Amino acid sequence: MKFMKKILNWRKSKPVIHRGKLVHFIPQDNIYVYFRTLGTEKVMVVMNGNASEKLVNTERFAEELKGKTKAKNILTDETLQSLDTIKVPAKTALILELE
Repeated sequence: MKFMKKILNWRKSKPVIHRGKLVHFIPQDNIYVYFRTLGTEKVMVVMNGNASEKLVNTERFAEELKGKTKAKNILTDETLQSLDTIKVPAKTALILELE
């Protein structure tokens, strides 16, 4: 319940989610990634459908990550200091505000 409440409250104040341009990538290794962009705001969503944690190499998303060097996980408020690889827990989605 806390998980959903946090996401729904975050969404309310983020036009990028509602009106942003969508760019999604063909899933690889049961990992699905998409981006929403509106002006200078960009959100990356990474979904891991695997039963184990995965380390996602972000090289194939270079065009979407251009100019962005770190990200904030909106669920944990943790800041990822590097976007070269992203660790995604099993059966989980990460919602990252790119900076």
